[in-house]
Amino acid sequence: MFFSIVSFLYLILRIEGYSTSNNSSGGIEKTVLNSSTEPRFRRKLETPTRALQAPFPDGLNGGNLITLPPRKHYLKQKSSSNLGTDLADSFILPARDIKVWTPPEYNDPKYADLRYPVLYVHDGQNAMQDSSSWTGYSWRLAGALTRMAERKQLKTNEHSFPPIIVMIPSATDRLAFVPRRHLEYGDISTAFSQAHADFVGLTLKPLIDEEFRTMPEKEHTSTIGSSLGGQASLNLLLRFPELFGKDIKKSHLLPYQDGP
Repeated sequence: MFFSIVSFLYLILRIEGYSTSNNSSGGIEKTVLNSSTEPRFRRKLETPTRALQAPFPDGLNGGNLITLPPRKHYLKQKSSSNLGTDLADSFILPARDIKVWTPPEYNDPKYADLRYPVLYVHDGQNAMQDSSSWTGYSWRLAGALTRMAERKQLKTNEHSFPPIIVMIPSATDRLAFVPRRHLEYGDISTAFSQAHADFVGLTLKPLIDEEFRTMPEKEHTSTIGSSLGGQASLNLLLRFPELFGKDIKKSHLLPYQDGP
């Protein structure tokens, strides 16, 4: 069956006047034939050649990674509650680097005036590079988004380029026997979770909008997370509905309470 399908496809291509072959760069070459079936010229097909299916490629996929050190954000922490304004040195919200991925086209002079939506990612160390993921296998977010962009499947901007991705790493230490990640991503009524949400909404987002060409409006600002990271994303949406317009949860964990 497989060979009959391939043969039929080959016949159609011959009738249409061209044949296809793989080239060394990973694309597909299109050979236009004249009446004597001799090659006249070659050019690459415009259609994408990378499959839109997992596993997606690891790494930055042509984008750039910028590290924002704590002095640019955690040391300027703001709060909407009575937790204080400088939490960077406290046990509530320890400082850490923030990674920002910009799409391959971001630094292209041809698109110097183009602005991008922003995706804030919880458990950011798991988002893009296998080498930084605690599981050893990341979400490979850049690989998936760049392939979708090749097919114009992203409703991001006029060119369907990927969004800017802000990767917020979760804490890896413990307080007593409780992982700090569970505290920062957990019940929004706690000081730890409030401090994290306030940091993202009141300190980090204004910084990202100031330093990068973003679309700052809520309809262009999304947050994503898996498991407890999904709950942290929902916390952001509920705490700052005027700042975040979309929430993506993957295998999210929500607390269950019996009774009213």
